[in-house]
Amino acid sequence: MYKKISLKNKLNLETQDLIAAIYVPHFYYSFYVYKYAIGHLAASFFFSKYKKEGTKALEFYIENFLSAGSSDWPLNILKNAGIDFSFDQVYEDSFNYVETLIEEWVKLGEELFN
Repeated sequence: MYKKISLKNKLNLETQDLIAAIYVPHFYYSFYVYKYAIGHLAASFFFSKYKKEGTKALEFYIENFLSAGSSDWPLNILKNAGIDFSFDQVYEDSFNYVETLIEEWVKLGEELFN
């Protein structure tokens, strides 16, 4: 019965669907995907600051990050906004935050499905 149901609902993939990675520039164009990771780290930092300080953190974010625009190199702007990527603490804080989220999701999943 499982086979009957699963085969009935299966996807019919075209050849081009099977080689999708070839036409997605993320995987081969100058390794620009790192920008997403840096953006996530920065966003985690600013969100964490907001959770601790509230409106004060939003003002800081606007004045020290958003208002900078393209006035300097991105890493310099982030450093002036309180995120120095040369320190391990930036990464540790972000990983700890993600770990907390995962623990919350696991707990929620256990409550929902047990």
